[in-house]
Amino acid sequence: MDKEFFTPRTLGDAIGVSQSSLKRWADKGLLNVEKTAGGHRRIGMEEAMRFIRESGVTVVKPDLLGLGSEDLDVQEDELSSADRLYYALHSGDETRVRSLVLNQYLDGRPLYEIFDQDIQPAMARIGLLWHDDVSGITIEHRAHDICLQVLADLRFRLPRVFTKGIAIGAAVPGDSYTLPTAMVSTALRGEGFSAVNLGPNLPIEALLDEAKKVKPVIAWLSVSHLKKAHILRTEIKELARELREQNTFLVMGGSQLQKLRLDRDPYVLIGKNIHELVSISRGLVANNPQSIDSKGEIS
Repeated sequence: MDKEFFTPRTLGDAIGVSQSSLKRWADKGLLNVEKTAGGHRRIGMEEAMRFIRESGVTVVKPDLLGLGSEDLDVQEDELSSADRLYYALHSGDETRVRSLVLNQYLDGRPLYEIFDQDIQPAMARIGLLWHDDVSGITIEHRAHDICLQVLADLRFRLPRVFTKGIAIGAAVPGDSYTLPTAMVSTALRGEGFSAVNLGPNLPIEALLDEAKKVKPVIAWLSVSHLKKAHILRTEIKELARELREQNTFLVMGGSQLQKLRLDRDPYVLIGKNIHELVSISRGLVANNPQSIDSKGEIS
């Protein structure tokens, strides 16, 4: 995707302030403004999102920023954010789902909180619908695709400032669930990691091969579906040993992880949810004595 820009007037109208206020904030270094070849001021979408989130200004016209509207009737206003998301996903309203997620993010909620407390509970409810009717399968597949589209849009809007190093990860072999590892990648990007999601059903040797090439600070594995636990347990033990030699920590999580019954290893860290995984990752970087260069690589 090409980088998207807003004029000062568009951004000002979206957040209900004058162009002179934007200029004053830019002069104070609170808002980064770029100039075209013709000398016209423009604000990049990522910078606009950062400024709105960090300054706490209210978006009064979200449509101007491509965020969609979140007008609620009285009954829906009484619902939790997870319930609103569930009904939007159930009805297949991608525009509404995008609006709900992006506006929660702009209101200052951490990505891991949106994922743990809204998206995962909503998708868990939708995942039970097939017990009642075959149409539940269609609803779940459609909702899953909508979530992936919204995550891709969110990742595109996040600031591309990677100060905490490289992180790579995937779902384990036999695990075809794409959403959990995509949420982990997006949450880590929001924390300043150069996070690369290698997708579902990845062979352990493929993750190790990539880790040897890019030397990440963290490698993660998601376990939402478990096959051949005894084989996977052995492969993970060997993976952790190999990663340890290059000072890469392995972080694991997922609904089926407990069934894997891993041996204790100081280089294999367990996160019960995305919040814990993010907290572990932050701590590893903070306690890592090695320096991280401007490209996000360990030196």
